[in-house]
Amino acid sequence: MNKRNLIPIVLFIAVASLTFSVLYSCKQAGKNIGLQLYSVRDSIVKDVPGTIAKVSKMGYTFVETGGLQ
Repeated sequence: MNKRNLIPIVLFIAVASLTFSVLYSCKQAGKNIGLQLYSVRDSIVKDVPGTIAKVSKMGYTFVETGGLQ
């Protein structure tokens, strides 16, 4: 096997390994999905409990508050 054939094989293995690790970590992290409340800022001003309930029904398990002083 010469070097020309070895480089694409090594690159393929590296990309495949990286892809697998990213997909595996996303699968593991799928249980803890968060949302920044800034994303729902217009709705939360009108109805805080209703917006939080809708966010929860969408599958988010925690929220990040930002800019609270």
